[in-house]
Amino acid sequence: MDQDELYQKILAKVIMFLAYKPRTRKEIAVRLGRYLKSEKDLDDNTKKELAEKIFNYLEENKLIDDEEFIKLFIESKTRGKSVLGKKVIQNRLMAKGISKEDATYFVDATVSEEDELNSAVKALIGRYKIVAFGGPTPSGAVEAEKYNTKDMRDHMGRFLLSRGFSYSIAKQAVDYLVKQP
Repeated sequence: MDQDELYQKILAKVIMFLAYKPRTRKEIAVRLGRYLKSEKDLDDNTKKELAEKIFNYLEENKLIDDEEFIKLFIESKTRGKSVLGKKVIQNRLMAKGISKEDATYFVDATVSEEDELNSAVKALIGRYKIVAFGGPTPSGAVEAEKYNTKDMRDHMGRFLLSRGFSYSIAKQAVDYLVKQP
């Protein structure tokens, strides 16, 4: 197989890898490294050239954009079904190859304290099936006043801390839910 055919074959694999969901540059580099490692008959210089050529193609066609990935990732983790706090979002971004500075900058710029508090309240309502703001009670839901014991308040606070919310946000969210009218 000549180098152009190999380039097309590996590029197709990388594009399929990107088709499932957005990826960071590091995630693509790791997967590309795996693809190139499986080609035993190539020397290191040829592998390096192929990798550069593939990354150039991806960048020219805007298939790889770490800033856009960060924005989409933060939005999905703060507005999705399983919401997370700033700390966990930053750690997960860093695990995906985003620098600590970029992760901190984008999370702080995107998620306000009010947004984080709303996410924490949403997480508690979903986790504990709390009925917020009155209204009809769905099956399995519990009124918030029933959670106003020290043990339950501590349990809810620990739950939020495990999701990456700060202590102050966790305390505010728990207080808000159990003291609601």
